[in-house]
Amino acid sequence: MRIVFIFLLLSGAYLSAITHAQNPAYADHESAIRYLINQFLETRAANDETALRALLTRDIDQLTTSGNLRSGREDVVNGSLASSRNNTGTRSITVTDIRFITPEVAIANGSYDIIDRTDGPDSHYLTSYILVLENSSWKISAIRNMEPNIKKPAKQALVYGAPGRSRTSNRSVRSRVLYPVELRVRVLKKSFLLSLSSSRVLPLDTPLSYGR
Repeated sequence: MRIVFIFLLLSGAYLSAITHAQNPAYADHESAIRYLINQFLETRAANDETALRALLTRDIDQLTTSGNLRSGREDVVNGSLASSRNNTGTRSITVTDIRFITPEVAIANGSYDIIDRTDGPDSHYLTSYILVLENSSWKISAIRNMEPNIKKPAKQALVYGAPGRSRTSNRSVRSRVLYPVELRVRVLKKSFLLSLSSSRVLPLDTPLSYGR
């Protein structure tokens, strides 16, 4: 019975969120949220402590791209302004979607970019904002910035040696002194070297002996 009750409760919350998101009346709230996030960046750029504080809830927290957690309005204000002063560049946030969990709570997701930096290369992150409606005004309650998980292309196998024979299979060239062992094909794939002739797996940093 408890499982059924929890299922109905979650279903009701999900349907409510869909209804809110599809409600045309929420268009004005979306515009207000986009403006609020833009103001967050502008007040930081202007080093306006008072204006920045007015955008945030008292118990806001912020997880930065460096993994540090700022807790409380004063910590977020001081940390954000210090970060803008120390890490130069032009900051921008492109909001891609806004979901209303309840009429008073919303989540905004998007991309966070810092370009034209003088202290390093441009930075590109993902960001999420949790916003709450307080006294008919939207406030930022939480910020989560993170690096995107970009899948790197698979490494191609590097094959060297001679398939099925030594690199000096010609008897007139091969020397038992210089080449006492048969140098079979070896494959570099991911982080291992696979010796096909001996079926031994060697770590990538293992030095190879060529009989010299």
